[in-house]
This record gives sequence, structure tokens and C-alpha cells, in this order.
Amino acid sequence: MLAGSKEVIHGSKNLQSMTQEMTSGINEMATGTEEVNRAVNNVSELSSRNRDNIATLLKAVSQFKVE
Repeated sequence: MLAGSKEVIHGSKNLQSMTQEMTSGINEMATGTEEVNRAVNNVSELSSRNRDNIATLLKAVSQFKVE
């Protein structure tokens, strides 16, 4: 009976260790997802600014006559 208790304790410790590793991995994934989300938002914002700048440039250039 004592051997069975030791196995349960050992199994419980293994389970706790695996749970901590999984929690750590999930937290890392969440952090990575947040970083990717920020990067995508930054690219979107930059693209929007570039589009606005191109429109402004085209308007300015259209005032010149090219022969």
C-alpha cells in the first residue's frame, strides 16, 4: 500500500510539473500573439500613411505639365 501511495505522489508531482510547463508555454504563445498583433497593426497604419502620402504626391505632381 505504501508503494501505491508513492506512485500517486510521484504521478501528482509529474502532473504538476507538466501543468506548469503547459501554463508557461501558453503564456509565451499569448505574448507572441500580442506581438504579432501589434506588428500587423503597425504595418496597417504605415500602409495607410503611405497611401495618403502617395495620394498627396500624385496631386502635387499632377499640377506640372510634362511634354
